[in-house]
Amino acid sequence: MPGNIDGVKVELTVSEQNAACYTNLLSNRIYEISNASITPLPVELISFNAQRHTQGVNLTWVTASELDNKGFEVQVSTDSRNFTTIGFVESKVGTTVLKQYYNFLDTKAVSGTRYYRLKQIDFDGKSAFSNIKAVSLNGNNGVIAAYPNPFDDVVIVTLNGTEARNVHVILTNTMGKVVHESLEETSGNSISVDMTKAAAKGMYMLHVMDNGSKHVFKLMKR
Repeated sequence: MPGNIDGVKVELTVSEQNAACYTNLLSNRIYEISNASITPLPVELISFNAQRHTQGVNLTWVTASELDNKGFEVQVSTDSRNFTTIGFVESKVGTTVLKQYYNFLDTKAVSGTRYYRLKQIDFDGKSAFSNIKAVSLNGNNGVIAAYPNPFDDVVIVTLNGTEARNVHVILTNTMGKVVHESLEETSGNSISVDMTKAAAKGMYMLHVMDNGSKHVFKLMKR
C-alpha cells in the first residue's frame, strides 16, 4: 500500500429486502463508510539472524513495518540470561509500511558462545524484545552436539559442514507431544534453537533433521 494513503472510503450496495435494516442510506441503497483512518502496523520484525564473521559476529534483521520506532538496542549475553547493551541502531525512517534492512557487527566476539537479542524502542519509551539468537565461536567443526544441557531459553546445535542451509527442528516432551517445530538457518556449522516453548522444567527430546541425517538429543530444562 502506498505510504501516502491515510484514509479510506467504502460504498456498499444494500439489497432491497435488507434496506430497512440500515439508516442514512444514500440514493440507490448505497451505504457509505468514510473517513476510516488507516493505522500503520507496529514494528514487525520479519527476521533476525546472527552469523560468524571474519571480524566477529554479524547481526542482520528486517522489519516489515514500523510505527514511531526510535531504534534498536543490540544486547549480548554469555549465559542467555544476563544481557548487556553493546550498541544502538537508529530506525531509518521512524514510521513506514515498507521493508527496512539493518545490520550490526560485533567485533568484540572472539570465542565461546554469545547470545544476542534486540530491544526495539519506541519514541514514547515503550519497548519489546526479539527472540534470542546464539553463535558458537569455538570452531568445533565435526562435533555434533547440543548445548548447554541443562538449558534455559536457547540451545546451540553444532553440525557437520559449514554450507548455508535450513535445518528442520522438532522439540517434544517425554510423552512425544510436539512443543516446538521450526526451520533454522545455519550459521557456520551451527544453529540456535529457541527453547522458550519448553515452559515446564524437565526432560525434552530435540530432533534435528539435517540433509537426510537425523540427530536426537536428550535435554533437561532448568
